[in-house]
Amino acid sequence: MTFRTAPHRARLVSLAAGLLGLGVIGGRVEIVAVGAAFALLLAARSSRRPAVPVQVDLRLSEDRCIEGEGVWVVVTLECARPVPAADVVLHLGPGLSVVKGEPRASVALSPGVPREIGVKVLPTRWGVHPVGPVSVTLVAQGRLLAGAVSAPAQPLRVLPRPEAFSASAAHPFMRELSGGHVSRRSGEGVEFAGVRAYATGDQLRRVNWKVTSRRGDLHVNEQHPERNAEVVLFVDTFVDPGPPGMTSLDVAVRAGVAIAEHYLAQTDRVGVVGFGGVLRWVPSGSGGVQRYRVVEHLLGTELVATYAWKDLTVIPRQSLPPRALIVALSPLLDERAVGALADLARRGFGVVVVDTSPEQLLHPPASTLSEVAQQLWFMEREAMLRRLGDIGVPVVRWLGAGSLDVVLGEVSRLHARPRLVSR
Repeated sequence: MTFRTAPHRARLVSLAAGLLGLGVIGGRVEIVAVGAAFALLLAARSSRRPAVPVQVDLRLSEDRCIEGEGVWVVVTLECARPVPAADVVLHLGPGLSVVKGEPRASVALSPGVPREIGVKVLPTRWGVHPVGPVSVTLVAQGRLLAGAVSAPAQPLRVLPRPEAFSASAAHPFMRELSGGHVSRRSGEGVEFAGVRAYATGDQLRRVNWKVTSRRGDLHVNEQHPERNAEVVLFVDTFVDPGPPGMTSLDVAVRAGVAIAEHYLAQTDRVGVVGFGGVLRWVPSGSGGVQRYRVVEHLLGTELVATYAWKDLTVIPRQSLPPRALIVALSPLLDERAVGALADLARRGFGVVVVDTSPEQLLHPPASTLSEVAQQLWFMEREAMLRRLGDIGVPVVRWLGAGSLDVVLGEVSRLHARPRLVSR
């Protein structure tokens, strides 16, 4: 890196020129002498422009953390020649706050001696936050010369705060693959279902000899098989109301991570569909790799304003596999999302809506007119929830562990009853 003229030198040049001009015009020799001294000093110091190789490194103590956990950012400077002053500026995004250290510092560098500057930052919201870049301005010769060098930003992935979640209710839909859910049907498994008379093709190891000896006829045991389930998280990104840190998307992302981790831990398949201004999806999958895919997708969830009308035709068919339980995370404030969920329910999907509207969304009415408007809005919302319930779409508030138990049982009951088919 080669030093160049610094802004401070330009100010001194203007001062020297001003003194010379003032002395000549006023006929003051002493002022001309002072201006000439400044000019000679600037010319002497600016004649040599040294080249100093400088290395700047930016590293993070952790590239992943959870909301509320601090991360150390370390900036390391190394140079081959002494530098009297180096001004370091660490640029941080709006989602990061400094809790220890200073993002701006001025240090002196010695050749061959690394100089480290540590800053502890605290992420205030989930997501992918850029830490940096780092801008370093090196000055020499009384700040007459300056050189700039920088280090690129590093991404910090901030995971949502872990939410406690568990669903002990039976999953309403099962796939024909082995998994961790006990099916309501009988078959090969380890969960005892009952005893029935022997039929051709039954294996002898399933014979219940106690019942057989008591009744005189062969009887066999029946078991409930363990089956695999499929869950698709439907994230509404049309609107994002609420105070910072507790917006609709904040609740949806934290709840989505908790639900995904719960079902993936049971060897189920989990997918994600982000339905909003930008359509994004992750095909269903299982295992540890799928957990990282789902989390990375949810970390990239953001609000994108759009006025285009969207329905199910824009959603890829492979992102909504048959016999999948769709868990919609939505504040139910946009007609496009509500219409898409109703359409999914009419097509036979099991749909559960988790209401992510933040508490106390509306301010207390300031006048009689605003109070009447609020009452009308509440009545319209209640009617909309009732219409969703009539087509088999239950709505539940996110309350953490056990939030979906009652709802899953209701979905199982609704999809188990016979349906009338027009002919």
